[in-house]
Amino acid sequence: MKLLVITFLLITTPAFSLTNNELNLAKSNGLYFSLIPTLKNKIINLSLTKSDIKVITEITERLGGEQFEQISSGYLNKINSGVSLYLSAKQMFKDGKYSQALSVVKRSIQSKDSLSPFKYLLAGSASVLLRNDSEARKFFNLCLDSSRSNRGRNDQQQIFNQEIGYAYDSCLVGLARIEFQLKNFVKAKDLYGRLQKSSLIWPEILFEEAWNSFYENDFNRTLGKLITYNSPFIEHVFNPEVEVLNAMTYLELCRYDDAKKTVNSFYKKYKNNSKLLKEFNRKYQRYPSKLGKMAVQFHSSPIQVNELLSKLFKSLNRDLSFQRMRANLLKIREEIRLVRNVKNKRLRSKLAQGLKQVYLDQIRIIGRYSQRILKRQEKVLEKSMVGMSYINLEIIKKLKNKFFNRDVVSKKIGDIKNLKRDSNQYLWDFNGEFWADELGDYVFSLKSSCG
Repeated sequence: MKLLVITFLLITTPAFSLTNNELNLAKSNGLYFSLIPTLKNKIINLSLTKSDIKVITEITERLGGEQFEQISSGYLNKINSGVSLYLSAKQMFKDGKYSQALSVVKRSIQSKDSLSPFKYLLAGSASVLLRNDSEARKFFNLCLDSSRSNRGRNDQQQIFNQEIGYAYDSCLVGLARIEFQLKNFVKAKDLYGRLQKSSLIWPEILFEEAWNSFYENDFNRTLGKLITYNSPFIEHVFNPEVEVLNAMTYLELCRYDDAKKTVNSFYKKYKNNSKLLKEFNRKYQRYPSKLGKMAVQFHSSPIQVNELLSKLFKSLNRDLSFQRMRANLLKIREEIRLVRNVKNKRLRSKLAQGLKQVYLDQIRIIGRYSQRILKRQEKVLEKSMVGMSYINLEIIKKLKNKFFNRDVVSKKIGDIKNLKRDSNQYLWDFNGEFWADELGDYVFSLKSSCG
């Protein structure tokens, strides 16, 4: 316990602070990371000025707020500013304290700033988890409006603009998920359909569209959505539940041989890897910095790991938040080089000392983020293994009944009359190719083999 307390103090309370003049000098020279240790100290001592709060908002917009999120939410709440309350709410949300997170982010929303789209997204997400659909809709719609007004506001901040786009798409999908949960599948389908295929989150959301089609009993379209994951365009996506839904769909069509092949392929791919992933996560559970270094290194020099971990690290490096955090490491290094040219020896020493700690904190932040992602994937894989085992038992049962009842199954695999099309959908031949502009629009024409 003492070790944890000591580590926390090292992260949040630097042994030095810049004077106001030194802060202004560092800011005027664009040395934003150099400001962080002093600003953390001022948060804890409740000595922030309005100018300091403005700088923290700018840093959070430019670089992300992860460095400040390490500070206890109690300190952040006492500051009672838009940015500090937002950072506190994020921290609570990650800890599963959704009711508290919603209460705090509502206070943060009252301060209109460039972070508003993310605040609305957080408020909407917390409302969904608290099963307050009407409030979630309100926040998601405000998020869409706020994202539109903030998008492209600063062309120099590419990652920030990408994250604004990410917030917009996430809020759009949030509305679709609400309709899906309420079994309004036609509405959900329309909202999912508004998501551009160029969206950073589209590859993951394709799976949700497949579920929506499944509940509409449009099983051929479900299979069409799922086969898109075979495309080389989105090979980085890891989602073992795709195979589970694939097998379930074949089961609904009474195509037991196809379902069995899917089950066998799943076990061959994941049975051993599931254990390896669990061991890997356990190994690095207490060493976030080591995992952070490994994840960053994978981008430039892929490490030798098994096929599953390699895919997970590839997926992690495509994650927008991870990319920003990784880019921040390079910015810190660049700032360290700039600090070496500071003529004032005393100031140069203070800045260098602070930047060293900020750099170590950044690696630890990346490691903790990687831990959360990999742990989440471990749980998804475990859930998929359980789901697939039930499906396997059901297939065996169905095949047994089929054998003893001597069911006759039509040998005809597919027919164009089995296709379901909307007025805005066209018929294209499919010969095994993948077209980048048509991904996710494939539809099977399988005939149900059920009696």
